[in-house]
This record gives sequence, structure tokens and C-alpha cells, in this order.
Amino acid sequence: TGNSQHRFVLSDRQHTPLVFVDLYCICKRKKEAKVGIVIDHQYHRKGYGLQALQLLEAIAFNQLNIKSLQAEVRVNNPPSVGLFLKAGYCQSATYCRWNIRDVVLQEYHSFYKTNDHV
Repeated sequence: TGNSQHRFVLSDRQHTPLVFVDLYCICKRKKEAKVGIVIDHQYHRKGYGLQALQLLEAIAFNQLNIKSLQAEVRVNNPPSVGLFLKAGYCQSATYCRWNIRDVVLQEYHSFYKTNDHV
């Protein structure tokens, strides 16, 4: 279904959460899912985000039989844009969407990554 979600936490040896990474909107029929990631500010630029994305991809591609991962990233979030590019995601579009909570129009990049071996 499109409502399935899996959340994973990358933590250190003391079990301190460093990164939360999600697979959501999982569509088994289309073999696709969306990716979300939250990194505590104090752990930015230490490689944890890339490590978490790579682990998530291994689970998605090898265990869940997902063929395509997608992510939406705000244009004004260069660290996240850089993370997805570094992880091998391709930018497919840039678009605007209303943020209802803040009542503002925000610009997003759309990224995707495929596993052609599935």
C-alpha cells in the first residue's frame, strides 16, 4: 500500500540516536518508496547521514525488493541536497508547493535513485 512506513535509527555505541531515516509511501506493486532523513544538527557533516542512507538503501533494495527510491528536499537546504547527490541520487525536478503550516510557497528538488538489479 501507499501508506506503509519503516523508520530506522542510526545510533552510537551508547545508543544515542544520531540519524532517523524513513521509508514511506511504499508501493510494493510499483516497487518504489520515498526516503526521509532527519539528522540532529550536532551530527551534521560527520558522515552519519550518508551511512544511514546507504544502510536504508541496502534494506530497501535487497530485502524489500524496492526498485526506486525518491526524496523531496527543500531548495534552501544545501546540506541535504549535497547529501542526496553524494549518495548517488539524481535530481529529476524542481517545483513549488504550499507549506500549509507556515502558509508559504516553498521550492523543492525531487531526487531519485534506482536499483537496476531488482
